[in-house]
Amino acid sequence: MLDLDAKIDFEGQRLSERYLHLILTFSGIVSFLVGFALQSLQTTLYILLAGGIIASLVSIPPWPMYRSHPVKYLPKIEIPTDTDVEVKEGQKETGVWPVVKRLLF
Repeated sequence: MLDLDAKIDFEGQRLSERYLHLILTFSGIVSFLVGFALQSLQTTLYILLAGGIIASLVSIPPWPMYRSHPVKYLPKIEIPTDTDVEVKEGQKETGVWPVVKRLLF
């Protein structure tokens, strides 16, 4: 079944956009030629509408072919904050937190 919560990776976005442009361009050319040959604006618009629907079905859902290159993130680096650092006796605390602590407590 299609997982609609899945995320498309960057290569999948590029591929999806390429398919969208190809399908819309092809359906536009075909609809113009068929409509011109039949002298029917209605036929032109129906073929163009069908191309738009097909392009939407191909490019909008997160198909598995769009998720084949997952993004590799860097490992998380732990940075000590002011609350993690212990203050030794005789050493003065610096930063905003000591001022706030004096004012509130």
